[in-house]
Amino acid sequence: MIKIIKTKTISIDKDAIQKISGLADGSMRKAQNILYDASLSDKKITLNDLKGIGGFGMVEAERLLKNIKLKDYTEIDKYIDTLYYHKGISVDEIIQTLTEAVFEKKDNKMIATLGEFLMRISLSDNKILQLKCMIRLL
Repeated sequence: MIKIIKTKTISIDKDAIQKISGLADGSMRKAQNILYDASLSDKKITLNDLKGIGGFGMVEAERLLKNIKLKDYTEIDKYIDTLYYHKGISVDEIIQTLTEAVFEKKDNKMIATLGEFLMRISLSDNKILQLKCMIRLL
């Protein structure tokens, strides 16, 4: 990541580099996407610039759950593709946070469906397709 920063016309605080490393969790693609998103606002990236960048948290899970309830599968597919292909967020991270949000809501039907699919997704060669199929059953 340091090599990429040196080739660009941006500078970055040491704390921001550590935060990006933590958010990326070992994924260079995710680190690059976070770095790109943060660099859009300024030539100097600080820890403050990273707020809300690079993760799939409860706010994003709530957005996904809202679209699931509306059965807006076109929007869901676009959103999942953006998270996975453009922001570098893994299917496992999406499912983990989505599961936490569903447990908070105490929606037993969704919890049961998630439980059924967790094993299938973990064994699948195409996790993104399995995730999209699972969402249609929630």
